[in-house]
Amino acid sequence: MYSLGEICPMTQTESMIYGYGTLKFLCAEEPVLHQVLDLNLISVMVLHLKILNYEASQMKKVPGNIQNGVFQLTSILRSVVGIESTLSAVAESGLLDEICNSLSWTLEDIDVISNIVRILRYNPPASISNPRL
Repeated sequence: MYSLGEICPMTQTESMIYGYGTLKFLCAEEPVLHQVLDLNLISVMVLHLKILNYEASQMKKVPGNIQNGVFQLTSILRSVVGIESTLSAVAESGLLDEICNSLSWTLEDIDVISNIVRILRYNPPASISNPRL
């Protein structure tokens, strides 16, 4: 996680792609995901999305390799928000705001948009029922 946190998603995009891609597969097991979360995964994702959102706002067209990195980042984020105990940490981190900000430059990538839709769609466990939601 330290190494992933040190990369620049604009200049070291391949590292971002492989880093988040690796985490996506490693974190398929919930105990591993909890360990990675304890190593500040959410903070690193917020940082990377802030950088990407800023840089994308300065570009006419975002390169495809950056889109691939965002796909990998949103793939692992799907796992993170799939754990009810992480939802408040994700919301408080500003990560959902950054995901929403990225919509303006990821709209043409159906894979990224599909991940974002799945991230923003929350299905509470069957034991939680609130008809007003």
